[in-house]
Amino acid sequence: MKKKILVVLLLITLSLPLFAGDHFDISLGFGHYTNFKKANSLSLYYGSTIGLTDRLELVVGGVSEVTPNVFSDNELQLGLAFAIMGQRSTATKVAGSSINTLVGAGLIVSDVDGRVLPSGAYLNITPVTIGTPIHGRRERAFEIGCQYDWFTNKFNITFSFLKLDFYLRGSYKFVAKNPHA
Repeated sequence: MKKKILVVLLLITLSLPLFAGDHFDISLGFGHYTNFKKANSLSLYYGSTIGLTDRLELVVGGVSEVTPNVFSDNELQLGLAFAIMGQRSTATKVAGSSINTLVGAGLIVSDVDGRVLPSGAYLNITPVTIGTPIHGRRERAFEIGCQYDWFTNKFNITFSFLKLDFYLRGSYKFVAKNPHA
């Protein structure tokens, strides 16, 4: 039953661009990630953002430990991010707000006793983003967040110094080729 509800919510979320203009931009990104539950570890963030509306985007990302044990601790993050300071995309050749702030929330999926299960939730704020989909690149800096782990009943603080997004769809390179944009 939970899988059916999750599939329906995912389909509704992904169908939002059909009603909101061509805000459906896609980026691939990577960057720094630190979870303070492990004091001596550093992790790598990698993932994708998919534009849903002019201010809302779907975030699908993975976090893998890099030090001290490479890829020993992995998690998947599924969430939504909202642009506070202005439009992240105008769905035209005109760029949205080049400097913005993102607020995000979502679920964490990880390995729990040999099974892949939703294991927590997160809230985060990225105070500085520079760039837009129309520019083809965006930098997200100084993201700070809070995670709640359902299985250990603990809160964790997260921090990301810098994440880089490279847009595969929605940048000026692709808009210029489309005469109807």
